[in-house]
Amino acid sequence: MIISSSYKTVENNGLLAHIYEHLLAQYVMKALQGRGFFISSDIILTAKTYGDTCFMDVEFYSPEAQDAYNEALRLFDKWDIPRSAALRVATECGIEIVDYCLEKLEGKANRRAQYTTCLVINFPDGREEVIFGENSGVILTESREESRLKGMPFRELFFVPELNMMFHEVRELPKLKRNGYSLGHEVAVEKCANVVRENLSDSV
Repeated sequence: MIISSSYKTVENNGLLAHIYEHLLAQYVMKALQGRGFFISSDIILTAKTYGDTCFMDVEFYSPEAQDAYNEALRLFDKWDIPRSAALRVATECGIEIVDYCLEKLEGKANRRAQYTTCLVINFPDGREEVIFGENSGVILTESREESRLKGMPFRELFFVPELNMMFHEVRELPKLKRNGYSLGHEVAVEKCANVVRENLSDSV
């Protein structure tokens, strides 16, 4: 038996690493099957994503299977990934993330959650100001598939009890119809504007 491990890191972007893992594993398996090699009988392939790094471990039962695998990796590196393929696996990854979240929260009474906007102002003198805006809500016990959007898994889970609406629906409401509920990104933008105005007045 021959064992091989490979990994790819997408710095600070776990979702993109997860998408890459799906694309890589699916491409390699299809390429191996096209060469007459099959999972379990010729190879055992395991792909996982931890944080911003995806890993693929492979066990080969013949040198020929290893050669075919290495050739598939070389071809994948040259592949111009179609947008349709990226969107397809983004949906797959989103479903996995949602299922994982619901599994971890199963039976939990406290399902409070927070959506945070973070903006950074870099001043010419090297100073940095980090601005936050926050929105509170809850994680539903079941996802709402009608709210699903590729690449945004928590969109179908994040609910605002005060308005009895999904958070993405609240964002579409005019301010006067939100019953005092403030949107974190709007708060963060206003804070940024105030910081910029203060610094401009200080420099005059």
